[in-house]
Amino acid sequence: MIKTELKNFISTNEESTLIDYSKTLLENLKDLNAKEEKHNLWILIMVFLYIIMSNANIESFSIGPITIKDISIIGKILPLIFTYVFFSIRTITGQKTEILQALKILSEKQFNLMPENLVEQQIGIKTIVRLYLPYTFTNSILKLFRKKPSTIESLIGAPLIIPILLVGLAPYVIIILMLIDLWNNSLTDLLGWACFLITIWLMLIMIFYMVKNLFNSIEESSIPYE
Repeated sequence: MIKTELKNFISTNEESTLIDYSKTLLENLKDLNAKEEKHNLWILIMVFLYIIMSNANIESFSIGPITIKDISIIGKILPLIFTYVFFSIRTITGQKTEILQALKILSEKQFNLMPENLVEQQIGIKTIVRLYLPYTFTNSILKLFRKKPSTIESLIGAPLIIPILLVGLAPYVIIILMLIDLWNNSLTDLLGWACFLITIWLMLIMIFYMVKNLFNSIEESSIPYE
């Protein structure tokens, strides 16, 4: 468990070691943020490509010096690539969550702030800690919300949650639609079958990964950090 390991790590190391470790975590977090942005861009590109292919008759496709004359090949491999990239985003998000949790605990120790559990109960991420972390779009949005919003904030924020949920569900819906198209139109050769089966396999692994992380998070949250 992260909290238990960090507690032992903090208690058995000098402050200079903790500072160096925090710097390493910050660099890793910056690297993950950059990777996440690139992966999100590729997701958008593939969604537009899927929409274009679904609504237009395209006989060939060019990427720089490469020309693909059989456009059905893209339809076969697109679900597999899309699922892989989306799965990569989920793993990046999981690793970022662990790094952020570690950085919050370490920074609260270094800056003599309140313990993490008390901070989360009051205002979420402590302002000093949030400013200490590298910029991310999600962290900037989260600062607008509190653990116990006022009635007005609840009334304004409730309708805004629905579009966020729809955006979060969209990749899963797109994967299912791609698989349906692949099943209906492209299972004519070994490549089509291979992409179809491997995509389903990746989906199952991704679901297992997400469920496992969910149970780990629940178990982790039940452990107090003192």
